[in-house]
Amino acid sequence: MSYFENLSSQFDRLISSIKEGKMIYILPPVSLLLSFLFIFTGFTSLFMSIIYMINISFFAFIVRDSYSVRKENILPLSIICISIILSAIQVIITLDALAQLAQLGEMFSDF
Repeated sequence: MSYFENLSSQFDRLISSIKEGKMIYILPPVSLLLSFLFIFTGFTSLFMSIIYMINISFFAFIVRDSYSVRKENILPLSIICISIILSAIQVIITLDALAQLAQLGEMFSDF
């Protein structure tokens, strides 16, 4: 039970740090939100695709900052890890679709 109590206190600290405006605690939930949007929309609009690529580009910086506060609060690091996994799933699905499209193009080029 103490682990869940510790986790709930970390969640409370996460929420209070977000309300205080600490960027180390704000960026992981924003990244998670963008990753969820990326899963549901993919690369459908140019503007959102640029936003998703910027999100992916800053994963390393967010992980570095979240790793630096991991002893105080593990939730930012957990959130950014989930965000990375979700974005990686969508990128792999998109690359697989592009590979299948290229294979289809090769098949028709033989005629």
